Amino acid sequence: MMEQNNEIWYRLRGPGLVCLCALLFFFGSRISQKSASIAVSSTGESSSPVVYLIFETVYGKEPTEEILDILASYQAKAAFFVTEEWAEKYPDTVERMDLEGHKVRPLSKPGKNGSGLSAADIEWDIDSEDWKDYGAASVTETVLQNPGLKNRAVIRFHSGTRDTAEALGDVICGLREKGYELAVLFT
Repeated sequence: MMEQNNEIWYRLRGPGLVCLCALLFFFGSRISQKSASIAVSSTGESSSPVVYLIFETVYGKEPTEEILDILASYQAKAAFFVTEEWAEKYPDTVERMDLEGHKVRPLSKPGKNGSGLSAADIEWDIDSEDWKDYGAASVTETVLQNPGLKNRAVIRFHSGTRDTAEALGDVICGLREKGYELAVLFT
């Protein structure tokens, strides 16, 4: 009986996850920076300053998988904002995000300015500018030398770019060298 229940669960797992993602998109809450200050929490009790990594996930699976591998290797967590279309196309990656302790939230389709996150969704303090395709070193410098880098700063990346995956390890190391802990929005 137990084996049969497990088999049914595994069969329903993919479609169930897609349904869950669809519900998140349909009923997804919109968070402003004011409410985000209430919704965020550190991964532990510490006097160290924290920063939050968020990833817009609209295009491509391979760079996102690489980003998840890097986050796992550094024992870091993040929030991923995914479009409904992306979640439906890559439900196994959405499931991996959830299983590894990342937060997955809905993302509206990209607007005319190329941004999928609007001020109504969430505001970030630092845009990594990874979408400009200036290279990994530029992404690392943009984040680590940014005047917006402070306690509880929200740092925005795009998971569909190679520059993000290439820069992420250096960014994490640099943030930790500066005394920051990485925390997850919406815990």
